Amino acid sequence: NAHSCDIVMSGFVLRPEMAAEVAFSNGFMDATVAFIVKDHNRDIFKTWEKIRSQKDLKIGIPSNSHYYRTFAEKALPQAKWVPLVSPREFFKEGAKGLDALLFPAEPGSAWTLIYPAYTVVVPLPNPLKIPMVYLMPKENRQIVDFVNAWLELKKMDGTIGTVFEHWILGKGAAKKTPRWSIIRDVLH
Repeated sequence: NAHSCDIVMSGFVLRPEMAAEVAFSNGFMDATVAFIVKDHNRDIFKTWEKIRSQKDLKIGIPSNSHYYRTFAEKALPQAKWVPLVSPREFFKEGAKGLDALLFPAEPGSAWTLIYPAYTVVVPLPNPLKIPMVYLMPKENRQIVDFVNAWLELKKMDGTIGTVFEHWILGKGAAKKTPRWSIIRDVLH
């Protein structure tokens, strides 16, 4: 709205209060509410019932995620919620004694590639999904209409599905064979 950019292409989780502040595209992908946890804690977070049975849970939550916070406090009123400016805070040694990080499963899976001792767990039953959108200036309906038309075309021609499968699900990834090397291939 300050005319510093036309669109924010980083996906934002749709929140009802956004309508008063900015324009946004139609949803291009759903973000699934999940927990990022140490691998050995994955069973504790498998179901909402198991999570609710835990005492003294301390869970990180993105500080800019009012919608997630509202949902989380209703779903797990016994947990202590710790706002984090960045997910990176959760992965730092000590991590403020946090047991988990409430975060969308899709970008959370990328964090677990960087920090392989962690895993993403989507609690069952009934996973919660929230649309992800692009943000635009409130008064610029032309760009909103253009982006929505473009998104619809990309859904219909399969581009969004293909990109999701590659970047989020890792389909089609192939291990590259290293170049030939005297040290490795001859001298072992």
